[in-house]
Parts: sequence; structure tokens; C-alpha cells
Amino acid sequence: MSQNIYLVLFITFTFFSIKFFEASYRDYNIKEYGIESIATIKDIPNCGRSSNSVEVLLNNEKYILKIGKVDCIKGKYKIGDKVTVLYSSAYNALILPNAKVKLILYMSLLFFLFPLYCLYHLIKPKKNNMT
Repeated sequence: MSQNIYLVLFITFTFFSIKFFEASYRDYNIKEYGIESIATIKDIPNCGRSSNSVEVLLNNEKYILKIGKVDCIKGKYKIGDKVTVLYSSAYNALILPNAKVKLILYMSLLFFLFPLYCLYHLIKPKKNNMT
């Protein structure tokens, strides 16, 4: 593969790896230090292939709460339902108490392996084909 392709892949995946890690680290901190609160479902769940969420109201502010895909498809959350969440004022964000934050945090760290692979191919010496 061309060095330019490895450079583009390295930059792109490094950026997304950092964003993934930041979100995972934020959720981990919310899980560890967040305050248990009760939020109210304000809108029907948005069920997608990779993102499942519902809009909730907590202390008269709207938030997007990530929910499980199965819960989303089965329609577990309905408008007006009360749901227990963990809230962090430091991040002004909330998560479900049963969120698997450690697993996602470890996955975000593993995601850095691909940019490192690209970096390796960028800096490794090229072989000379001399005959």
C-alpha cells in the first residue's frame, strides 16, 4: 500500500480513536461518580443500526440517553416513563446505570491498535530491490 494511504488511515483512525476513548472515559467517570437521578422519557426511542437513543428530561433540560438495541426494538421506553439514570454535572451528561462502560473503555483502547499498525507501516524502512 502507498505511504499516502497509510498516512490518511493513520490520521483518520487516530482522530476517531481519540473521540471514541474520550466518550468511553466520560461514561466510565459518570458510572463511577455520577449521581443517581430520575429522568422522564420525552420522545419515542430512535432505533438505528448503531445508535439507539431516547430523549429524556432531567431538571427541565433535555438529554439524549443511549439505550440498548433490544430495549429499543422491543419498545421498553414509552413517553412519560420514568427511568433511573446516572448524571454528572461535570460532563452535563447521563447514562443508564447498567451501561457496560468498562468493556467499551477497553474496546476504545484496542481501537488504537489500527492507527499504530498504520504508523508502523509509515516509519518502517523500505526494502531496496537491488539485483
